[in-house]
Amino acid sequence: MNLSIARPLTLAVAGLLVSLSLHAQVPSATEMNAQLARLGGSMQAAAEACGGYSNEALAEHKQQQKDHLAQAGMDSVSFEKQFIAGAHELSTRFRSMPDAERQASCEEFRQHLSAMR
Repeated sequence: MNLSIARPLTLAVAGLLVSLSLHAQVPSATEMNAQLARLGGSMQAAAEACGGYSNEALAEHKQQQKDHLAQAGMDSVSFEKQFIAGAHELSTRFRSMPDAERQASCEEFRQHLSAMR
């Protein structure tokens, strides 16, 4: 995805990892699925904000995430709730960034995506 919020996304992932390490136990499958759906929503919001992806590509990617998490036991309503929450959180942060920081975040994110391919 064309996710434009490299720093916020990186911070979100880092926050997820830190929160996981703070738990004495491994998160339940339900908690992990929720966190993954939320991260997917964040990535979708970043892609929309930075551009470069068609609505069809974004919808396809979301459906793939939804299908994958359904196989892991997550119901559709829970997926949508977490996905929307993640997208909203990242969109809110993105809108509050100065233009230069937002542009730098998009570029950094694009570089991360290119490296993953």
